[in-house]
Amino acid sequence: MLLGDMTDELLVLAVVVFILTLVLRWSFGSETARSGRAERKLAKARDYGLLHEVASAPSEQSAVFARDLLRRNGIRATTVPTEVGDGQRVLVFPQDASAAADVLLRDEETGEQAETDEHTEPND
Repeated sequence: MLLGDMTDELLVLAVVVFILTLVLRWSFGSETARSGRAERKLAKARDYGLLHEVASAPSEQSAVFARDLLRRNGIRATTVPTEVGDGQRVLVFPQDASAAADVLLRDEETGEQAETDEHTEPND
């Protein structure tokens, strides 16, 4: 009888130590495991559904300028703040991403104003 009681006690002790090990490992896990969780959360925060980022801007004003430029060229676009709040992202639908990049790069490279709906008066 004494051997049976001791076996039960050792089994309970082993289970308690195992559970304690799991809890401590979970709460004080390695830095790599914690950074992996942070990266997954950040990746999820960057998920904009169907929209793709075509530009980032340092301010809301410059992001709105890029968004309006794309809209004037027939490309649906929107802006969202970055995760850390230090700028804005310009987002478009995937089928418009290539055209959006072309419009933004053309305007940036040539320095020309893209086509607008505004009317200009001819010079006399």
